[in-house]
Amino acid sequence: MARLNIVTAANRAEYVQLYVDYVLDTSVRAQFAAFRGGFELVVGGPALGLFRADEIELLVCGAHDFNIHDLATTATYDGGFAA
Repeated sequence: MARLNIVTAANRAEYVQLYVDYVLDTSVRAQFAAFRGGFELVVGGPALGLFRADEIELLVCGAHDFNIHDLATTATYDGGFAA
């Protein structure tokens, strides 16, 4: 049976560091590897150096601001869906 470690004032900083590392790295390592592989297929190699960080963010995340009215007036619905 695994021994449980108790979080105390003395080891709190280490616990937080280990937890953050787990949540942001260890727990998503396989998913990030798959994403990175696909991303590098599209813009890998020397082409990636042509972009600034904010341009890569735009490619990955999309625009942060958009006009919802324009989206609503140009949207096409199918499969039984409607506005």
